[in-house]
Amino acid sequence: MAKSNTKTVWKWLLFGFGVAILLFLIGGIFYILDSTIVNRWVFFGIVAAVAAATGTVLHSAWDKLTGWGKFYLNYPLHIVVASIVLSSAFLMGNYFGTDFESLPEEKVIIEKRFTQTRYHTKRATRRVYTRGAPYKVYFLEVSLPDGKRTDVFVKKTVYDKALAGDTATVRFGRGVLSLPVLDPHSLTLLHPHSKSKKHRSRCKFFGTTRS
Repeated sequence: MAKSNTKTVWKWLLFGFGVAILLFLIGGIFYILDSTIVNRWVFFGIVAAVAAATGTVLHSAWDKLTGWGKFYLNYPLHIVVASIVLSSAFLMGNYFGTDFESLPEEKVIIEKRFTQTRYHTKRATRRVYTRGAPYKVYFLEVSLPDGKRTDVFVKKTVYDKALAGDTATVRFGRGVLSLPVLDPHSLTLLHPHSKSKKHRSRCKFFGTTRS
């Protein structure tokens, strides 16, 4: 009985550790994907196809961890876990070691600004993780020289100064696996606006000025 209980405890500890790793990898995917120039539908489609193909052979390996012994449970689990691991491995492998001097600095046009609300992960119990406090992240959608558009994660100070139609410069680099990577920290507004400028122009419209 004691051995059985110990085995169960270790299984749940391993399960919790695995969930924590997957959450970490998902966060890494979101972070790096914001800077990697890749067709997301094509990329995740290929990853899902590879995960599904390997799942036809490896689904039974999950029996040791889950104890389910059911194809319709272990196979989807393998697809989800394998997709996360493969995506993070490819994106992180391409991102880290990127040579940002390999490609020239480019001018881009800011198309729009937008924000996203994301949530911190909070550990409720040893086995359960829940959604924590919300926080905002700031993006600029920009048009690249080849006409493609991509979203660039920026700091709030840059977000506040940017307006649709503005021109900015960004630096690109060639990733280890040849996917172009945009350095979000290099985005520089060529003619940054400020709230004070917008307020002054609005006051002039009504025939008054404000310092």
